Amino acid sequence: MTLYGVFDTGFQSNKLTAGDTTVKQTAGVQGGMSGNRIGFKGTEDLGGGLKANFVVELGLDPTEANSAFGDNNRQSYVGVEGAFGTFNMGRQYSLHHNNQAAGDMLGNLNGQTGYLGALDSLVRVSNSFIYTSPSFSGFTVAAEMALGETWKNADAAEGTNNPTTVAASNEKKNETTGVRLNYANGPLAVGYAYEQTKNGTFAAIKLLGVTASDIPVSGLDYNKRKANNLSASYDFGVAKVGFVNNSTKYDTVKWTSNTLSAAVPMGAATLFGSTSAGKIKEDGESVKVSAYQLGASYALSKRTNVYAFTGQQKFKDVEIKYTSTTLGLRHTF
Repeated sequence: MTLYGVFDTGFQSNKLTAGDTTVKQTAGVQGGMSGNRIGFKGTEDLGGGLKANFVVELGLDPTEANSAFGDNNRQSYVGVEGAFGTFNMGRQYSLHHNNQAAGDMLGNLNGQTGYLGALDSLVRVSNSFIYTSPSFSGFTVAAEMALGETWKNADAAEGTNNPTTVAASNEKKNETTGVRLNYANGPLAVGYAYEQTKNGTFAAIKLLGVTASDIPVSGLDYNKRKANNLSASYDFGVAKVGFVNNSTKYDTVKWTSNTLSAAVPMGAATLFGSTSAGKIKEDGESVKVSAYQLGASYALSKRTNVYAFTGQQKFKDVEIKYTSTTLGLRHTF
């Protein structure tokens, strides 16, 4: 068994401009570069080429009195692996999220605005079953299914396991299916993911400083989400470049975005940059979004680094602009 974790804290300056109104904030921030966590993982040899594996990973907020940040249970799954591939069960990263993350050279900055590539990602899915094939000359195929876990044709209150309760609810919240095709060989990696979710919450409007009333959408909840994601990356040696394309439809709302990012290693330092463009559209109305991120990280050791990032998201049609700058220290173990 292995114990691992990330502790990442720092300072952040935020500025939100909406029309003629500007508000500012300075605050301590946790997880500026990556989410804080503590985890346990391990494998057991079952013989005959089979192995059992498990992961338990909990989110932390070291800047506050409470121990959890958001969903405390980041990941927790158990599975088996062998010549047939890997099959895991539990709460896991979604295939859609893994695919977009593969094309993001900034590592999905946790506390920094300015990245559109992950705004329509579920990130993790609960009650999930994910199969990943072995690699065939660099090609892998994966499939996922996440269960909504509600009673069918019964008077079941949402969030309960009692079919005799009065309130009727046959909706399977966040029931998800997905596939991912991936090729990785040498410096080149290319992937495609498709994901469908029923009865969830519209993720693309969860943008820092922006509420649902600021953009043209019917509401936060949706009946069906269909998400397509294409990513690619190439390592030139002197720099690694990535691209992410998202095209997602939530009922009558459509979200599209393109992001180009790069990481340039320079000894102990690494320079980062990304630029994004997106659009939220419904019933002929649309809001265009542009974004960027710039930053640098300096390794004090193999497990400790300091970093500085700045980013911005701008909603061109509704005159909203959000900018943040983060300085921090990250330690991994």
